[in-house]
Amino acid sequence: MKNLRYKFSSIEDILKDILEKEEVYIFGYTLEEETIHLVYLLKNGDINYGTLINGIWTKAQIGKFDIKSNFYNQIEVLYIDGKLNIFYAYSNYINSNIFTLHHVVYKDTIESRYDIIRYISKKSKTSFSVDFDSVGNIHLLYNTIVNDLSYVYYTYYSPHKGSWLRDPVKMSPDDKFNENPFVLVDTLDNVHAIWWEENPNTYILKYFRMSSSGKEKFKWLEINSLKIKSSVPKGILKQDRDIISLIYGDEIYYTIINSFDYGLNWKYFKDSSAISNTIEKEIIVDEKIDKQTKFKNKIDTQAKFRISEEDMDNTKIDQIINNQKELKMLLNNVLEELLFIKSKIAEIDENNQKNSFLKKLFN
Repeated sequence: MKNLRYKFSSIEDILKDILEKEEVYIFGYTLEEETIHLVYLLKNGDINYGTLINGIWTKAQIGKFDIKSNFYNQIEVLYIDGKLNIFYAYSNYINSNIFTLHHVVYKDTIESRYDIIRYISKKSKTSFSVDFDSVGNIHLLYNTIVNDLSYVYYTYYSPHKGSWLRDPVKMSPDDKFNENPFVLVDTLDNVHAIWWEENPNTYILKYFRMSSSGKEKFKWLEINSLKIKSSVPKGILKQDRDIISLIYGDEIYYTIINSFDYGLNWKYFKDSSAISNTIEKEIIVDEKIDKQTKFKNKIDTQAKFRISEEDMDNTKIDQIINNQKELKMLLNNVLEELLFIKSKIAEIDENNQKNSFLKKLFN
């Protein structure tokens, strides 16, 4: 159960209490307003769906998996428009590297099932990642292996068509080994995708962004300003208010980088006041990795990171100054265009006066 997403979850204690009471194999969860939705597979094959509302825990068996024939490596859960969306990947023990990714929509009973894709992968716990936007589109990254190379693909589900994209988009290059994809949709519906590219003695983070507006709308663009190397190919994205945070490393040694403009620019997290006082930290500067600040943490189960108001204010001031500069440039351009138009109007008036004089002269 230990991973970065679980470690930084605000409901870690609650999940721990619930899951430790049963023989849980794998699980997925999501938090919708005041309700925790938890789907978990028991070692006997039972699939249970539980909710925690106002401290009241209820659960029910909603299915049964064939754990004697199949290996199940991951469950993810999204709660969209009052319906539970369950995603799980499994492989048969005979062909253990061929996974099938399923999507089930559940409300009181199973309403629909989708076979998303079949792909070749290793028995990793992070072979796919899902999130959804404000209109119910589901965005999915998954990791597949072809000819001893590992690729990251993107696909999506359209609620209007009621189907998944037939031809997934390959995101990673042809000659690299890539793994551990993670996708986040922010509150403006921009889609953020990260994964790790294997290089000699290290891993390099790959970060792509798909904007929901502007000239580059719905196009995947690589953000090269985020250059990160790590010995551990693990990372997650989180959003808190208007701040998107990248957290990478493991549960003991990790680094936090924040973006205040929805992923266009990033800043290393160094303000000690932004860490909960339940965290004992030791700052270690690594000169080989762009002087990143790492934290060695002994984390209380309820610890949550917060961004300092001073850091936010300074960044907002910088953004205001940049916006004012851009606005000044735009106004100058408008003034230049107005002067040009004014000169043209004067030229037209002068020509009209000449034409009027000639008409009077020859008529």
